[in-house]
Amino acid sequence: MHPTVDEQLQGARRLLDLVAADPGLGAGSAALLADAGRLLRRLEGTWAEILPFLVADSRATAALLVDLAPLLDGELATAIADAAARTAGGSATLHELQIAVAAAHNDELRGLLSDAIASLPDDEAGRRATAAIGAHLRRRLDADPTNARPGRPARPAHEG
Repeated sequence: MHPTVDEQLQGARRLLDLVAADPGLGAGSAALLADAGRLLRRLEGTWAEILPFLVADSRATAALLVDLAPLLDGELATAIADAAARTAGGSATLHELQIAVAAAHNDELRGLLSDAIASLPDDEAGRRATAAIGAHLRRRLDADPTNARPGRPARPAHEG
């Protein structure tokens, strides 16, 4: 199917580049167009990786939350169990193939993780849980395609 998303993004960027090259364009407008071009280039390089990242990150976050649930109060543990039950195991479910749904579910899980952090006990188990959360968040930052830095390949969220 043409034009593909990549082709449309490239076409939009080329149009912006043509307008930005106009010698009569004001400096402020040229700077704004250059910024828009950079955003499009970044989107071109990451859009296809975002959905797989969200699915993998949701699964990793749900697994971590399930491990944390025994340390948390009943209401939060129940909310975690409900959210984890909606996080697929093996192959992607139809709802996971919709980026807005996958992003909303990922946001929900990250919100639960934030609540869990605030609710962890101040004991050895809580400190181990905090360390596990820190490791998970570092892996998440490294794997997030929108955070990819040159020369540093992204890792899947589930790798350690």
